[in-house]
Amino acid sequence: MPGLILHTSNQLDILAEHLSQVVSTPLDSPFTPEIVVVQSLASRRWLSFQMASRQGICANYQFPFLANFVAEIVREAYPTEAESATISPDVLAWKIDSILPSCLGRKEFAAVTKYLDDGDSLKRFHLASRLANHFDQYRVYRPEMVAGWAQPSSERTGDEAWQATLWRELGETPGFDQALERVRTRGFKKTSSLNLPERISLFAPTSLPPIYLDLLFQLSRIREVHLFLLRPSREYRGNDPTAKQRARLGLAASDPGAGNPLLTSWGKIDADLTDLILDTQERMEIAAKDGSEEFRDFRPVTLLDTIKSDILNAHNRGAGSDEGSAAPVAVKAKDRSLVVHACHSPMREVEVLYDQLLDCFETIPDLRPRDILVMTPEIEKYAPFIRGVFGYPESEDARIPYSVADRHPRSESQPIDTFLTLLDLPGSRYTAPQIFALLGSRALRTRFQFKDEDLSLIRDWIEETAIRWGVDAADRARAGLPALDANTWRHGIRSLLLGYAMPGQKKNLFEGILPHDEVEGEGGAVLGRFISATEALFRLTESFEHSRPLADWADPFLEMVEQFLKPTGEEELRDVRFLRTTIDQLRTVADSVDTPAKIDFRVVRHYLSEQLAAMEQRGQFFKGYVTFCALKPVRSIPARVVCLLGINDQVFPRRPQPAQFDLMARSARPGDSSVRQDDRYAFLETLLSARDKLLISYVGRSAIHNNEIPPSVVVSELFDYLDQAFVFPKKKSAREFLLTEHPLQAFSFRYFSTGAGDESFFSYSGANAEASRSISARQITEMPPFITDPLPPMEAKGIVELRELIAFWKNPPRYFVRKRLGLSLWENEDCLSDIEPFEVDHLERYHIKEELLANELETGELISREVFQARGVLPAGTMGELHLRSMRLEVESLVALVRHHVAAGTKDEPVDVDLPLETFRLGGKIHSRYGGQCVHFRTANVKAADHLRAWIEHLSLCALAERDQPETVLIGRNAVVKFGAVPSPRHTLQTLCEQFAEGLTLPLRFFPESGLAFVATERSGKGDPFKKAKDKWEGMWRKNEKPRGERDDVFIARCFAGESLDERFAELARLIFGPILEHSKREDL
Repeated sequence: MPGLILHTSNQLDILAEHLSQVVSTPLDSPFTPEIVVVQSLASRRWLSFQMASRQGICANYQFPFLANFVAEIVREAYPTEAESATISPDVLAWKIDSILPSCLGRKEFAAVTKYLDDGDSLKRFHLASRLANHFDQYRVYRPEMVAGWAQPSSERTGDEAWQATLWRELGETPGFDQALERVRTRGFKKTSSLNLPERISLFAPTSLPPIYLDLLFQLSRIREVHLFLLRPSREYRGNDPTAKQRARLGLAASDPGAGNPLLTSWGKIDADLTDLILDTQERMEIAAKDGSEEFRDFRPVTLLDTIKSDILNAHNRGAGSDEGSAAPVAVKAKDRSLVVHACHSPMREVEVLYDQLLDCFETIPDLRPRDILVMTPEIEKYAPFIRGVFGYPESEDARIPYSVADRHPRSESQPIDTFLTLLDLPGSRYTAPQIFALLGSRALRTRFQFKDEDLSLIRDWIEETAIRWGVDAADRARAGLPALDANTWRHGIRSLLLGYAMPGQKKNLFEGILPHDEVEGEGGAVLGRFISATEALFRLTESFEHSRPLADWADPFLEMVEQFLKPTGEEELRDVRFLRTTIDQLRTVADSVDTPAKIDFRVVRHYLSEQLAAMEQRGQFFKGYVTFCALKPVRSIPARVVCLLGINDQVFPRRPQPAQFDLMARSARPGDSSVRQDDRYAFLETLLSARDKLLISYVGRSAIHNNEIPPSVVVSELFDYLDQAFVFPKKKSAREFLLTEHPLQAFSFRYFSTGAGDESFFSYSGANAEASRSISARQITEMPPFITDPLPPMEAKGIVELRELIAFWKNPPRYFVRKRLGLSLWENEDCLSDIEPFEVDHLERYHIKEELLANELETGELISREVFQARGVLPAGTMGELHLRSMRLEVESLVALVRHHVAAGTKDEPVDVDLPLETFRLGGKIHSRYGGQCVHFRTANVKAADHLRAWIEHLSLCALAERDQPETVLIGRNAVVKFGAVPSPRHTLQTLCEQFAEGLTLPLRFFPESGLAFVATERSGKGDPFKKAKDKWEGMWRKNEKPRGERDDVFIARCFAGESLDERFAELARLIFGPILEHSKREDL
């Protein structure tokens, strides 16, 4: 029978049961689908499960969204008008974008003209998109205003004046709008010829635009329309004042008509919908029929059920002494049906949630993962933490199966992520990290057959050829910068190609290019694929550089998909098909807009990004696991345990700022879309949907300074009502009883201490328990030792490489951490740089000076500036020339001094070292031989590490010499040190190797600079050795600079944090530097 039948309940599963009863009456034809309008993908999936469980199967159902359903109904009623001029916000945005330039300069468009005076096409399209969305809202919520815009009027002023003019410029009112207006005002004609659904059901809409509600009432004249409404309360309380309104009017909470404060504060959406239905019935003179009405009463046993009961019956519990006010209820001490957790970070929220869910599985009978729903307003922010905690449990026994839904397609789809990343390239700087990350993506690895070792080699090439950013000089010129080729991709690639063909020896230029010598063997094939991949990426800039008509953009985008994306698996194939479909729609949109204007690439890129963001999700809802999702889509779906993460102040409810020209925001009406009110109602529905337990968490403390951070206003309002309506154990407030403020660290002793006396703190983590016990046992008040027990000795081969021995003694703690533990404590050590040199840092300056000095000694010539700039280590232009000139002047002052000691200046052949010691065997090569003499020189002051290197090589040469004892010379800017004969070099080398072996099991308390200062002062007898050593340890104050000593070395600081120089340090210093100073002579310069 035709009519609008209302079904109401406070529980979604009851509504689903009533829907099942309605659809159990068969339609006239078994081939006619059952139409059930839903509000989200999640509700579609949940409802299909409910129908299947109740009817045995869910087949021949259609679950359209409301807007799509209305469009189909209107097209069926007026097929010609509705189809001829259907307009979507996407098409409307392009039309507005094409019309706006011709409107600028008009009087009413003064504000718009000023906003767009820079001529930025992307900025104009952003405005057009927002206007299109606002126009779409006007058409739904203000149809009479839009209809009035068809005629010019001098009474319109301000933003309405130019928007009305723009609407008229777009052409006649869309035929669809005209058809919709006819249906809502005149109803359906020729009903016998209309192919309308026989029965329509709308399931649990939270709100209905008035224009759509009118259409449903008109449709109910000729069809059976069932409206299933989820009502939080059986009482109509639409006129109840909110807390703010009561305060403004001076009303007390106990005044009659106050109602339940949670319902009045959070339930405005429901009240507005109720008022709209009542008003529409009266205005259209169509009475809605009463269908099923079943409200589930809650036994006020637990705190959560009592709150839901108060909301159901609109009780203002504990408000006053009037007869309608229920008395406050005493809460049981063990009641944990509602809990709130405050943490220091999102990561800690998820860690706490993990332990809470494990506890739920132990304490709530028959609880299954599918019975748990976790929602958050910021699913993209929390998704990585969810994966990190739930995806990697400490043991399989503690694994909680889960799925994450509602994520951005870019986060879920590798082809879409790669496509959007490729779109970001044109117009970008083409930085080294950016391109290398793309080369390492799965799509490009598959397309160009890159293996892990290939990418490692490519990374080395990028770093060694000093590639920083920019395709080439022309690309930099397009960016408005000097057309410099150094540090660009093609400059580096040319160096690699030439290096594959000929040696460069780091200084031989060929046509201005320095060959890179490290390309050989199978590296040639990798280089070929590397060049193919990068050139394909570079061509994107050329392909998308020039503007073109909208329809012409489809081909280059499709070519890009074909070139870079090679899908594997069903999901990737589906995503690539969606990409192609979205790109093809550019032609359809272009036909609708029908403008010859050329469109800038940035505009089309923005449009495609928005279209892909709106891609339908894969539906990871309700797969039998714990479901993590955004708050809005499944807020009313019941679950035994419901958890809310990230209910933070300033985040929830959302506070969107309306556009300055939004006409709806200036005069809100009941039924208007309101993000803030929608979020409040979402919180209310979520509270009502929790069956056994509701868990709320938020970031309540700063992880930096531990200051308190307030929760969302809805949580504060909940606490206020609970203080009014309930009596908590030991006279605690609601906040004191319900809120658990968690420690910053998951291994805090509060989780594992049996005497803590607070059952709110617990953890299932064995690793954290062990860490907590370890910390508590030591009563640590400062940083513990880095390592206490020695590591097992290395394999007892007894072979020590000379270069490794030298590297060890330069900084034993660093050698231990990096070589034995395989760790690096330097920040960004492995990050590629995207900044070309604007100056020469101290380390690079030292290397260049060393190379200049060595080359002049060998060849008598200085390396040219072009060589260094070809390497990409010098700034471009005059600045680089000045830097090089300064370094050459410093080198020239040392050349004469070094020549005096290197005889003819030519290097001897390396000396092979193979020395059997008492328990070790020392092997390697010594390269610093000039005319039979070992000479070390550096273009900086002589340091302790230089003494150690020269000493170890000197000992090796002495041990190799049968008769004549060699001499070793160490030359620096501040001194010349000569090492003489050593009576027992093998014994001394044995001692160094023994300490080397010990230093591989524990960090050795040997600090070269401090040790040298200590021993030198002790030997001279002048001054306090420890004081001199402390000066080196702590560093000296310099003007405008913080002192930096050996203790500030990141490796020494980590291994010996908070420790000072002691007797063990003195013992090692004497052992190593005593013989060095005894057998050397220093001459200061």
